[in-house]
Amino acid sequence: MLLAQQGVEVLMGPGNGPAELIDPVWGDRRGGGRSQIAGAAAIAGYPSITVPAGLVSGLPVGVTFVARRNQDGLLLQVARAYERAAQARMPPHLAV
Repeated sequence: MLLAQQGVEVLMGPGNGPAELIDPVWGDRRGGGRSQIAGAAAIAGYPSITVPAGLVSGLPVGVTFVARRNQDGLLLQVARAYERAAQARMPPHLAV
């Protein structure tokens, strides 16, 4: 409702950060790489989508978009437009 009151169609915020190194003894120590804006959107019942935004130290990062309830179509259009304009997706390099 706050989004509608302010005339906001879509919010954009930082998505996941770069992955953290895994401790060889203790494994994953933190829950790093999660998008806080996506978590808040999920709790509020708003649709969200995270798309590639580039690389930080060779590791992928994303940007998250959030729309109002029942605006999934608009959200997908915005995410697609961003992906096409940013051209930030990097295909994974698989080690053989």
